[in-house]
Amino acid sequence: MAGPYAFLLASRHAARMMAPRRTGLIVHVTEPVLEKYDRGGPLFWMFWMLGHRGINRLSEAMSPQLKKRGIATIALAPGWMRTERVMMYTSERDRRSRRFAGSESTEYVGRTVVALAGDPKVLRWTGKLLYVGDLAPRYGFPDVDGRRVPNFYKAMKVI
Repeated sequence: MAGPYAFLLASRHAARMMAPRRTGLIVHVTEPVLEKYDRGGPLFWMFWMLGHRGINRLSEAMSPQLKKRGIATIALAPGWMRTERVMMYTSERDRRSRRFAGSESTEYVGRTVVALAGDPKVLRWTGKLLYVGDLAPRYGFPDVDGRRVPNFYKAMKVI
């Protein structure tokens, strides 16, 4: 899978630059592998699951060695983001839906990365899959529209 391999190459390069400074943060933006997509279903979901499982596992596997060098590696799952493509193909009717109301801006995940980068105790999170909606209240920041968007996966009852 190109996804996990690309993440591995980028992480390896970043870690080599961070290691001499004995500090750093590597964030893998990903998604959780949901049980319902992990068994059976269309072939598309198998490839999706393999890619994300590989990225999540990579973050976990890298963490023990990188932690010794002061580098945190985190798998970070945003919720349903209002990307340009999502906005282009979402009808006005769908924009009024409960599901869409739980969506977040792309800046929300960016604010999470900034908060993690500024956390002097970020190593406590290393190797874990974290959710933007769970970290935002912990670090005390809203989305760009001022809302506190909860963990999308919990809100939609998929985890």
